[in-house]
Amino acid sequence: MKRKIYFALLLTAATGLIAFGVSMPKDKTTGDRLTVPEAWRGTWEVTVSYRDHATGALVATDVTTAAICPGEPIVPSLLGTQLHCAGDANESEMGVSCHAKRSPQPGCNVFVEAGLESQRDGDSWSGNGNWTVKVVGNCEHLNFGEDIAVTGRRVSSAAACDGVPASLIHRFFAHGALVSVLERGN
Repeated sequence: MKRKIYFALLLTAATGLIAFGVSMPKDKTTGDRLTVPEAWRGTWEVTVSYRDHATGALVATDVTTAAICPGEPIVPSLLGTQLHCAGDANESEMGVSCHAKRSPQPGCNVFVEAGLESQRDGDSWSGNGNWTVKVVGNCEHLNFGEDIAVTGRRVSSAAACDGVPASLIHRFFAHGALVSVLERGN
């Protein structure tokens, strides 16, 4: 359960930690949002493996087949209000790093850092990242996280990109518990 709640704060982390402050090129953003470049268009089968940050033990593996659509945000707009993210996206690489501070109750602070650095080589996608959570203050003190490995292959250059735009994180790193965590306030 902790993995589902805090990983979504990542990336979303969201979607590995890249140095904060990486600039987003204006041609790959919508406003201040990082978006998917045209070269990534297609239907992708993506495997995301999560390993315990402290022990290296495999925690979970998710396999998803979905479209990657150019122009869509990498980090969902909902998360953009809760996370501070920076990144870069071009024809061969996508990377993002995010951090957030939440206060689920007075005197209790949750610090989240997450990121992903990934590369595309033709129809292959690979990347690594991690997310960490540190809880301090007037609450149970926790310090945990996971390392992430992403591998994927483009199964088709066609992609169903009609309708309401999703984000790369929603498509491949979606966790339903995220919304309730974000709605609890700062």
